[in-house]
Amino acid sequence: MKKPGFRWLGPDRIDSIMKVALGKEPADLVVSNGDLVNVYTAEIHRGYSVAVKGDRIAWMGANPGPRVGERTRVIDASGKAIIPGLVDAHCHMLSMISPAEYVKHAMLHGCTTIITEVQEVTFPMGLRAARVFMDYLREQPVKLFFTIPPLVTLSWAAEANFITPKQLARLLADDRVLGLGESYWLPTIQGDKRLLDLFAETLSAGKKLEGHAAGARSDKLIAYFASGITSCHESTTLEETLEKLRLGVSTMIREGSVRSELAAIAKIRENRIDFRMLSLVSDGVSADIFLKKGHMDHIVGQAIAHGIEPVTAIQAATINPAGHFAIDDVIGGIAPGKFADIAVIPDLKTIKPEWVISNGQVVARDGKALVEPPQKKWPGFITNSLKFPREFTAEDFRIKAPVSEGKVQVRVIHQITELVTKELITEVAVRNGFIEADTERDIIMVAAISRVRQPGKIALGLIKGFGLRRGAFASSGSWDCGSVVAVGASPGDMALAVNRLAVLHGGAVVYADGKRIEELPFPLAGVISTLTMEELNRKQEEIQGAVNGLGCPLGRAHLSLDVLTSPAIPHLRMSDAGVFSVRDNSLVDLIVA
Repeated sequence: MKKPGFRWLGPDRIDSIMKVALGKEPADLVVSNGDLVNVYTAEIHRGYSVAVKGDRIAWMGANPGPRVGERTRVIDASGKAIIPGLVDAHCHMLSMISPAEYVKHAMLHGCTTIITEVQEVTFPMGLRAARVFMDYLREQPVKLFFTIPPLVTLSWAAEANFITPKQLARLLADDRVLGLGESYWLPTIQGDKRLLDLFAETLSAGKKLEGHAAGARSDKLIAYFASGITSCHESTTLEETLEKLRLGVSTMIREGSVRSELAAIAKIRENRIDFRMLSLVSDGVSADIFLKKGHMDHIVGQAIAHGIEPVTAIQAATINPAGHFAIDDVIGGIAPGKFADIAVIPDLKTIKPEWVISNGQVVARDGKALVEPPQKKWPGFITNSLKFPREFTAEDFRIKAPVSEGKVQVRVIHQITELVTKELITEVAVRNGFIEADTERDIIMVAAISRVRQPGKIALGLIKGFGLRRGAFASSGSWDCGSVVAVGASPGDMALAVNRLAVLHGGAVVYADGKRIEELPFPLAGVISTLTMEELNRKQEEIQGAVNGLGCPLGRAHLSLDVLTSPAIPHLRMSDAGVFSVRDNSLVDLIVA
């Protein structure tokens, strides 16, 4: 019999699970005598045991009795708490960290279900690459689900990889695909036909539309959710969170490597409301966070530390997100017939898994992996993805002015936080017909180089706030596009850095005075490392140190560089077509008349 999907149970398996429940057959595994958190009723059952047959929970109760046989593995949970395996309902695991390392470390921290976007590889390489990574993640120790990216972008080149409704329909037929990924609110309410066609296809398939409503309020927010969008992970305040919850939207609170909103939103505990629509998510975790703090265990622990009731916090990382994605019939709680995804923790205030069980298999104990994610060989087009038709020279990164000498008024991208920019209009000097970097005023060059359509096509701009007094910094991990992005005080160093990225097939590179200072390769699709988590963290610290050594004051310089191309963050952005104003939703001139 052909398995129709991850929910599949053959008649023989159903029969054996029921026999264990009836006490007629022994279980394969029993977690015994712990305090079981029932996320369905918010109760704690003292001295409960859980019996597992294969990958499913067969029984739960106070006395396993005949369900413990000679070959039954018994885990004594006396004095400990038994909780469902944790769910990360929104993340970006195909960015920097290798898939195997991400799965392994998420698993160590009690996460047994990961729902990830795949846009990072789809922007530069299209659906072919997305399918490769989805296939790679098919047989893992934990469950992996996906949302297909709508590819909202500032990049004219990335449009070559836009997904058609017909292609989306085929992907939605895969039961591991839970819906369409985050679609930004502004193009949605402006009636972008391409987006709305994808929305209609997703809704007709009975799948979810994931949201991104940063900055939308009142009628604009209502119009956005009227399109069929069912979630948002972009709330930054208590007021925004309550507004979305009251509109019936699955509202996800982030506590990850890009943004951390739990501290600001935790006062929601004082509101006497139903929290079933509230979830905790990471929105992605960096190597340093994984190693220093953890993953979903840390996020749940932080919620509890901020005063949220432990059972409520656990529900927000288990049954609530499972319910949102309509997979709560098989995951999200400890109950008969559900997947045997279980974590044993010291107590309800110490979310540090001592045992992690996924699909009925013990996969981790005391922070050590007992099962390794399988490694597979990558096809050549994935490992050789960044190609330019020629080497770049300093002349490619010089900005031509409309006058030969004197001054011109220009529009500068002003980096005011690690993520947010604003517009700055100022005068800069022109020498020999070219605008030069003014390191005394912290105005340097920025470039976006296409790697999708017309590879090597360059757009140039000016940026303030990176602080480089010399050298250059380039990355192929730019967000929401298929571009390489570089900043620099020296056109020559910018050219060397971008050329080095082509040799590495992607990564991050720092140059100064014609010499390579540091580099971090991303050989998988130009956006993902193959290093271990520890090695990646060390290299990222070295990159950060090298950029800071050139004068950059930013604490997360690599992140700041990569997000320069994203339309999700205000106000001026850099694209491979030029400088873009998010506020005006249009390209703007570098030279101001």
